[in-house]
Amino acid sequence: MSDSPQGEPPRANTRYGFDEEVTYTATATATDNASNTATDTDTAGYDLLPTVGVSFEISDAGVGTLTGTSEHATSVSVSISGSDGSSYGPFPATLDEEVTYTATATATDNASNTATDTDTAGYDLLPTVGVSFEISDAGVGTLTGTSEHATSVSVSISGSDGRASTRRSPTRRRRRRPTTRATPPRIRTPRATTCCRRWG
Repeated sequence: MSDSPQGEPPRANTRYGFDEEVTYTATATATDNASNTATDTDTAGYDLLPTVGVSFEISDAGVGTLTGTSEHATSVSVSISGSDGSSYGPFPATLDEEVTYTATATATDNASNTATDTDTAGYDLLPTVGVSFEISDAGVGTLTGTSEHATSVSVSISGSDGRASTRRSPTRRRRRRPTTRATPPRIRTPRATTCCRRWG
């Protein structure tokens, strides 16, 4: 006797392990007591699409770090292009500043399915400047300074009197000589006084 209810065909529920990217065909054949047969087929398969993720960072020293993950892929290719028109196949050793680089990772599986991910990175070292200004007692100025990561440096000098100072040679001020006037000396004349005593 069959395990199936009377009047219903037997059921099969069997699980197997199947590989991806393979098309499988299931063929079912039913036979009765008179050896009559009926056949039916069905096909199935599965293909897990590849996934890829990329992370791209550049340090202030111009050294790039490229990391990423991928699943269901047989190969992964990475290319890097810069906003200045540069492109790199193998990973470059150093990268220029003030350029935005884009890393593109492409994952491919056996069925030629692809997945793509991109990440951008760059770095810009801010300019630094230092200035030292001294003026000697003779009025001569000495200007020195240093700068890094700059393409140009401009210097302006302004005075506390509100005027922009330009480089001038020191000038001496002429002192006015004091003027003397000849004035005759004053002669004091004593007043004539008379004193009288009365005698008694």
